[in-house]
Amino acid sequence: MSNSEIEIVVEDPTAPEIDSPSVTSIRFVDVAVSLLLTALAVTLGYDNWRTGISWDSTGPEAGYFPFYLSVILAGAIPAALLAILADISLALVERRLRAH
Repeated sequence: MSNSEIEIVVEDPTAPEIDSPSVTSIRFVDVAVSLLLTALAVTLGYDNWRTGISWDSTGPEAGYFPFYLSVILAGAIPAALLAILADISLALVERRLRAH
């Protein structure tokens, strides 16, 4: 029979102590990644706009769909930044630290 209450703990001798200070905050990294994604969305949007984002006689031009994907990406970033700055957790999985 299997006991689902059993927990396997593996200790890492090189791991930092639980109360050690962090190198950076999660909020700082989230904001930095959001700004990098904004720069990527703007760059991709400009490049696809330059390629062509309209319809011609045969259908959409080469930059039509990628341009609107970059618009969607750029539109989602302010919502993520508001969640970060308002300290709203959007995480699907939470990390739990256990004291020994």
